[in-house]
This record gives sequence, C-alpha cells and structure tokens, in this order.
Amino acid sequence: MPNLGTLLVYILITKLIAEATASATLTAPNVGQQLGFFAAFTTFIGGIAGLAGLLAGAFDLPVIYERARPILDATTEAQDDHDDAGVLQGDVQLDRVCYRYGNDLPLVLDGVSFEAKAGQYVAIVGPSGSGKSTIAKKLQSLLHEKSRRRVTLLDGDIIRKNLCSGLGFSKEDRLMNLRRISYVAKEICKHGGMVICAPIAPYESIREEIRNSIEQDSIFILVHVSTSLEECEKRDRKGLYAKARNGIIKEFTGISDPYEIPTNAEININTVGRTVNECCDDVLNYLEKNNYVKL
Repeated sequence: MPNLGTLLVYILITKLIAEATASATLTAPNVGQQLGFFAAFTTFIGGIAGLAGLLAGAFDLPVIYERARPILDATTEAQDDHDDAGVLQGDVQLDRVCYRYGNDLPLVLDGVSFEAKAGQYVAIVGPSGSGKSTIAKKLQSLLHEKSRRRVTLLDGDIIRKNLCSGLGFSKEDRLMNLRRISYVAKEICKHGGMVICAPIAPYESIREEIRNSIEQDSIFILVHVSTSLEECEKRDRKGLYAKARNGIIKEFTGISDPYEIPTNAEININTVGRTVNECCDDVLNYLEKNNYVKL
C-alpha cells in the first residue's frame, strides 16, 4: 500500500506542476527544484513506511510471545532431578534424532545425525637421538593423508623454544615443560582433536600423571621408542652426549640423569635397521586395530 500511495501522490504533484507551467500567473519550478523536491519527498515516504512496519511488528509481539510461552516456561534440563551422566568417553554417534518441547509443538530437531569422536593423545617418548621427533613428524603427515584428520604435532624442541623458553633443564623445569605440553594437548583432545607429542619424558611419575589427566575425557597412547643409548650417541649430530660426558651439560638424560624405561607403553618401537615408514606403521596399525582411526 505505501507504494500505491506514493504513486498517486507523484501523479498529483506532476499534474500540479504541469498546470503551473501552463498558467500565466503561476511560476513553475525549474528542473533542479523538481528533482530536489522528489528526493526529499521519497525520503519522507520511506520513513513513514518504516515507522508503519515497526508499529505492525509491535502489534505482532503478543502473538509471538504466546507461541513461545511453552518453550520459555519449560523446566530446563539443569533443573531436572536426573543424575549427572558424568563425562562421556569414547566415540558418540546419533542417527536421525528428532525432538520437540511438547506433543503439540513443532519439531526442534528433525532427523539430525552426527558423530563426535574422542580426542586422542599419542605420546612418543624416548631419549635424545632415539628418533621420536622423526617418527612424530612422519606420523602426522601419514595420518592426515590416510585418515584426513587434522593432527596437531607438539614437538619437544619447538615447545621449548616458544611456550617454555624461560625454562632450564633442571628436573623441576623439565617437569613444568611436560605439564605445559600436557595442558595444551588436553585442551585440543577435549574438543575431539588428535595430538602427537614427542618429548623425552624421562620419569615414570610424570608420564602417569599426564596419562591420568588425559584419560579423564580422552584417549592416551604411549609409544616408547626403545633405541639403545649407544645408538642414540652415534646419531648425536648436535654433540649433546659428548658435552654431557665431559660435564659441560649437567643433568642430561641417559648420562647424568636417569631415563626410566616405560613399563606400560601401548607400543614399543626399536628403530635400529628400520625405516621411518616401518616405524610409523606400528602406530598406524595399532590405531586402526583399536578403531581410533579409519585408514
């Protein structure tokens, strides 16, 4: 209706202007004045139409409220007397879920299906030079390629350089470094992500602490790279073992500080005489066998 009213007013004004032009006593407006008038008039009509729309919407509010009242008055699930189900663990899959707030109300969910996977934390531990970082990097690439899952890699050296740059290599600082890695990994796992970590993690107590924390709501898989100390020293391109034996580096794992061999690792890998792909296959086969990934 506002458009029809505007059209009628335009016709009336155009007729008046035409009569003024033909009259000897009236002065007709020039083209610029006419354009200015029509622009101002259009703005005025648009404002009136918008105000009319707001008023019409205001009259609809009671109707909208009455329709929404059953939902607004419904008791929330948090106020139900049901026992808390606790933290869900493992994968969750729901197919064709339908839900309505009342028998006479429309469906809120209609045939919705979704799947939520538990987060997975793969901790690859071993002494310096054991090959854990090389395996971790290749494993991340293979998992993305074969399963199309996004995998986060938290490498020990990179974490130390960025997240833990202020920490040294005392036992207390190394424990703090591992706890920070664990915290980041736990947050990723809580949202269904998959994390690969490759720290030395030399102490059984901190490994168990991290396992207990992750397994509260995710899956923890410990991979022990059991390369011998002699082989690690042969691979030492940085000369760290030589510096440790000469007393230049204090509290070095395997030399002046113990490396406690894991007793409950899900996977043990000896890298001697094996390619990195063969080592990664041990982890991939375990993940697929336990239905953690689909390859």
